[in-house]
Amino acid sequence: MKKLNIKKYLFSLMLISILISQEVNAQDTTKVLFIGNSFTYYNNMPQLFHDYAEAAHIPIIFDMYAPGGVSVGDINQGTSAHAFNPAVYSIIKSRKWDFVVIQDNQGRFILDSAVFPSSSLVIQGHLMLRDSVKANNSCAKMIWFGGWAMKNGVPPYGNTGTESINRILVNYRVLNDTAKEVISPIGEAWIKGINNIPATNLWDVDDTHPSLTGSYLTASVIFHTIFKVNPSMINYTGGLNQDVADSLKSYAYSVVNDSANYVKYNLGGIYTPFITLNGNLLSANKHYKYYQWYHNGIRIPLANDSVYYATQNGTYYLLVKDSTNCYQKSCALNYIQTAINEIDLINDDFNAYPNPVKDELTLEYVGNKGNITFEIYNSLSQSIFKGNFIEKSIIKTSKYTSGIYFIKIIYR
Repeated sequence: MKKLNIKKYLFSLMLISILISQEVNAQDTTKVLFIGNSFTYYNNMPQLFHDYAEAAHIPIIFDMYAPGGVSVGDINQGTSAHAFNPAVYSIIKSRKWDFVVIQDNQGRFILDSAVFPSSSLVIQGHLMLRDSVKANNSCAKMIWFGGWAMKNGVPPYGNTGTESINRILVNYRVLNDTAKEVISPIGEAWIKGINNIPATNLWDVDDTHPSLTGSYLTASVIFHTIFKVNPSMINYTGGLNQDVADSLKSYAYSVVNDSANYVKYNLGGIYTPFITLNGNLLSANKHYKYYQWYHNGIRIPLANDSVYYATQNGTYYLLVKDSTNCYQKSCALNYIQTAINEIDLINDDFNAYPNPVKDELTLEYVGNKGNITFEIYNSLSQSIFKGNFIEKSIIKTSKYTSGIYFIKIIYR
């Protein structure tokens, strides 16, 4: 059972030691192209991706080409197949895309390891699309859609959806031995959903296409393949039940960040640089070739390491160069340090229990100081809950990760 430690502080003013928010300028809009078929088109999955990113304050421009039943390299489909379709190459050339998500017919990946249908030029087709994207923007990144199979599997190539998904992911890794881009581990997240919330159906009524739940999970995995943003910061449900959406977001984030998957799916260098904050220490991961920190849009001289100690309030971002000599800019982070008035509340007329917390936190106020509100923050100073005091409030905590949390009390 998860336990959360709660620390209690009284704030007589609306102040907090470190206030963080993510902001991105309009010119930093990320451009994402989706090429696929009905697995992409169902429930307008790219729009779910867009809205998910918007909730994370990351502006996205996207386009989609996803006619039903089309594969990447099926010879029998002629010029309808993506790799041989002039319309696809026209869309590729229409913008300098930052990321292009290619969703093939997942049945082309269901056979034995390193075996693809003879009528489908799976590897060659993916390479043709990749080369066109790179010719248009050499720093663009390809994302291969490592998806799901039919709910009841594809006998004899898996008698359950989980068995067939595992076969699909094996052949995506075979593809990537040659294509050497990044696989979005969508199928891994589906398996987590199947195992952990079996009452939630990821498939539509045909047991093949995604339900809204399945499309939301797919969009979440693709988002976290590109942007390393903690899902607790993203308040977007896509129309789903809040608890279900929170679970799906956590599955998406965990499969992308699992250490084994970095190797299996070549995820190590794909992320848009992400800044973390500890006190006044700004830091990014260490696998880039070049770092340059900026404050309020101005280059900070000699600030060219993976870490930087902030000394002034303002907006910070990081420019890095990856192993392919392509520059990437992080999302921006607002750093504001303010004075704090902290009073230990152990003997005050406010109480929070139990501590540590398991599933429910009870906040109780027995004083008479009028209009009082409260807000709960995690260890990164991110607000996770707000409320008004009457006498007692009960908060479900099972959806939050274990850690230290802080309560801000505001007297008006």
